[in-house]
Amino acid sequence: MLAGIPDARRKRIRRTARYERGVCSNAAACRSFGPVESAIDYGKSLVTFDPTQRAEIWLRSPKIWIKDIATPTFIIEGDGTPGNIDSLKGLETLNKNPQNHFAVIKGATHFSVLQPLTRYIASQMIADNASSPALQLTPDALDAAFRKAKRR
Repeated sequence: MLAGIPDARRKRIRRTARYERGVCSNAAACRSFGPVESAIDYGKSLVTFDPTQRAEIWLRSPKIWIKDIATPTFIIEGDGTPGNIDSLKGLETLNKNPQNHFAVIKGATHFSVLQPLTRYIASQMIADNASSPALQLTPDALDAAFRKAKRR
């Protein structure tokens, strides 16, 4: 879609995806806000698939395939309630894959972190003018962006 815009820098267009409740694939970078280790952790009343189907659970359970992620993936969650901080910590403990980056945002909840950090990540992607993608999202930078947005 972006490639059809006349001023778009075709070589700089990046696909991003969320792997929350789904598989992140064929993307230059991914971000996930508030993932759970297994889709069953959402509770049967909140899932939109048949939880008796193993393949459906597998697709939505990052703890199973986090080792296979091939693109930089940023997993972000607030440490407040409501939230999935225990799942983020569990995924971080399981992680041995250098493509995965974890950030806990102090004082944020599962929901309050979404809007300000989505805006921040988008602004960083727009500002990244390197000949190849050089996006770096450190936990400190994400935390600072959340604090700045909160002061507004």
